[in-house]
Amino acid sequence: MIKLGKSFWWVIVLTAVSLFVTFVPQLSGNPIYIRLTLVLGLVVLFSGLWAGASLRGVELRRSTRTSRKQVGEIFTENYEISNHSVLPKVWLKVTDSAGLPGGTPYCI
Repeated sequence: MIKLGKSFWWVIVLTAVSLFVTFVPQLSGNPIYIRLTLVLGLVVLFSGLWAGASLRGVELRRSTRTSRKQVGEIFTENYEISNHSVLPKVWLKVTDSAGLPGGTPYCI
């Protein structure tokens, strides 16, 4: 699942401000505003499509040695990430958010 961070919302706000400035008659005398707005909109659209396409074909399997443990025993998990897509994955972040007491969630 894709999480929308602060930078995404800043880009949306900048695009909205750019659209507003483009269509205000006193400020839009120069066609550069329209071109910059179109380029910004195309970059946002392309990056969203690229992010969605890059997640297709990624499979994550999580397994444990046993389904139960007693208090104080060591609990180990194994992660297996498979890429079934044609596109290589240059950067992939997996966050363990199990929330086990005493465990240290980490990013792979």
